[in-house]
Amino acid sequence: MMKLIISDISRKLRSALHKLQFNAYKLQNGRHERFEVCKQSSHPANRRWFGKSAMHLSYLLPLLLLGGLIYSCSSGETMTRRLFMQSRRVHLSLPAELTDSSGRAIVRESVTYQDADNRSQVLFRKDSTRKAKTSLSEVQNLDEVVVVARVKQKFAPERDGKIAVDFQIRVPKELLSADWRIRLAPEILHNDSIVPLEGLSLQGENFRAKQLADYQVFANYEESIIPESAYDSLFLNLKGIRKDMRRRQLYYWDLYNREFKRVNRYLTWKERMEERFGHFNQQKDGYRLNLYHSYMRRKNDASIRLLTVGVDTTGIGHKYENKFRKRSGFWPQYHLHRELTEKNVPAKYKYFFRNEPNLENLTNYTTTEKDSIAIARHRYFFEEIAGNESREKQRDAMEKKLIPFPFESGLRLDSLVDGGSDFVYHYHQTYPVTPGLDRIGVTLGGKVSATDRSVYTLAASDTLYYLISSLVQLADTSLIVRGTKLYRNMYDRMTIYPQFEPNQSRFSIGYKDNRYQIDTLMSRFRSLKAGMDLQMDSLEIRSWASLDGSYDSNHELSRERAEALGGYLHATYPADMASCVVRSIPRGEDWQGLADRIGKRQDLANRDSILAMISRTVFPDQTEQDIRTQYRKDYRIIRDSIYPELRRMDVVFHLSRPGMNAVDSMQYVVKDGYEEGLRLLMKREYLEAFRVLSDYPDYNTALCLACMGYNGRAYDLLLKLPRTGDSEYLLAILCHRLERDEEAIEHLLESVRLDPDKAFRVHMDTEVLELVTRYNLSSRIEQIGAGVATDLPSSSSESATDGLSTD
Repeated sequence: MMKLIISDISRKLRSALHKLQFNAYKLQNGRHERFEVCKQSSHPANRRWFGKSAMHLSYLLPLLLLGGLIYSCSSGETMTRRLFMQSRRVHLSLPAELTDSSGRAIVRESVTYQDADNRSQVLFRKDSTRKAKTSLSEVQNLDEVVVVARVKQKFAPERDGKIAVDFQIRVPKELLSADWRIRLAPEILHNDSIVPLEGLSLQGENFRAKQLADYQVFANYEESIIPESAYDSLFLNLKGIRKDMRRRQLYYWDLYNREFKRVNRYLTWKERMEERFGHFNQQKDGYRLNLYHSYMRRKNDASIRLLTVGVDTTGIGHKYENKFRKRSGFWPQYHLHRELTEKNVPAKYKYFFRNEPNLENLTNYTTTEKDSIAIARHRYFFEEIAGNESREKQRDAMEKKLIPFPFESGLRLDSLVDGGSDFVYHYHQTYPVTPGLDRIGVTLGGKVSATDRSVYTLAASDTLYYLISSLVQLADTSLIVRGTKLYRNMYDRMTIYPQFEPNQSRFSIGYKDNRYQIDTLMSRFRSLKAGMDLQMDSLEIRSWASLDGSYDSNHELSRERAEALGGYLHATYPADMASCVVRSIPRGEDWQGLADRIGKRQDLANRDSILAMISRTVFPDQTEQDIRTQYRKDYRIIRDSIYPELRRMDVVFHLSRPGMNAVDSMQYVVKDGYEEGLRLLMKREYLEAFRVLSDYPDYNTALCLACMGYNGRAYDLLLKLPRTGDSEYLLAILCHRLERDEEAIEHLLESVRLDPDKAFRVHMDTEVLELVTRYNLSSRIEQIGAGVATDLPSSSSESATDGLSTD
């Protein structure tokens, strides 16, 4: 009792630890929100504070987990320990309603029962002899024992290329717990292959709670991973960007300012130099003009003096001009022109002097969006980004670590169980049947996974076997051989329409289409004689006449025309007619043919009256006269369109088989390709089989159609065939599929009457089993089967007469 109390307390503490673990991760989930606030402010102090808080939380969770681990280790046992201390296992069995009610079954080699202490005991067949020697007192002290014989195999009818695999899974409550999950994996044994089926997952309450908590912890981990699209809003160092932008703007301004000052100094220097040189040049020009005009005044004075004394003044001006040029050319102040050239420009101004800068044309640099992007590209919190990307890279590894028991997909059942009672599940699966497959097995394995990571592999269950029963087992192999009944004497007939001149009996081959009629007759004659290796004994020519003329004259005319045609055949084809007797049989007027043709016409207004007159005929000539006078229009139609058809000859060929003494005999021939078609049918390759069997519309063809699901076509074909036990049994199946249960019951009972062995097959076909169960036919089938004492002869053989009639 104390051990149970300690175990319960241990389970509750572990559950509390799981909740504490979830709450710790839930607290850690606040990191993402605080991180966003810190990044918006971009204050280093805030980031340092947050890092310490995250560090405290990151330390708290491992400590909690470590404490839980120490506690679980201190308990000294794993959760799955009690599974090793018991012998119960998962059972795999057939559903009770699907087992063979006749009691024919293969049971397990062991029987399980429980004693008063609820301890599981197993009795094996090899122990039966030893147990039989138990004393009477021991037998009397036995507790109540419930023995269950589990069926290990059943028939599985194949329909549309598939079988239904139904079985029941029972998990004892001793294997269920709130702290673990049972994973059941059914498998189909297909020859040497194993085909896994959809599994079942049964979880306890605590296990499911741990799963949800683990997923929540991982969800928190994922939420802490910031997507790359949010880097600009969370990881961008805005303060650093503003600082870099300010530095670049100052740099651009400094470049412009220094250039501006250099240009401005140059322009100031140039202006000053140009002003100085202008002043010097102005003085030079003034001095030169004064000097020039001084000499000009002297020239004028000298000229006046000479004129007054009568001296010639020629050349006096040239004299003073020479003096001016000589003096002005000698002294610099009269001729030196000062000009600003590259030679007298200082080195620091030579570049500007050559390019003549202008303050208005100075260029400057400005900060653009491209500069912002270039700066921002290198202004992120790269440590945080590295940590975030590290978390992203470890996402899969952390998922496996944080979620040791992930939710499974592809399961047939994922359920929560309480463990208060046995778990029972009915498993249904359709399985395709491949050619040559006659049985499959179903087995079940499983594994227990506890919340403390301990694992227990369940013992394998019994193997259930499904014997595949198919409609192809009803195939009739005797139909491979076709029996043909041969007769010694046979006959064949044909009708020709030779033409004669009115009231004449002489036959002319060139009259109308007589040549075509004779060619048709002789072609048939030769095909029967030579093509089928038969002997032509005689030829009957039965001649008919129309009603125009008297009755007696028409009879005589039919005789003469038949003799004329026979004579023409003997005269024209003597070799063919040498051993053939030609007989002429006159028939006279064809009143029956006239009535038949009038009955098919719709253009005769008095058709019924004319037919009534014909049926009461005593004197044929008078009847014809009455029709001609009373119904003139109808008579005209009869004379023009029906009378020519009455002038015909029926030719009957009488033949015999040479060398055959008996009246008839049977000839058996193997049908071409039929055996291959039957082999394909037995391998359940229905489409290929039908391509072969369709040339022989018999019972096996109907069976192939039924296997392919063409129930109506198979039903129509079976109705045309002889009744056998197989055909009636197949008709019962088809009628049930076509929802004609009353007719299906009749065919089923009839099949048992014709073939008592069909009573043993009712449990192998789903349709028949449903009929027997729904309408309680078991006793009737047993009575009918017991009442049949002899086997009925088979009526499935075929007969034929080569398309000819027999005498």
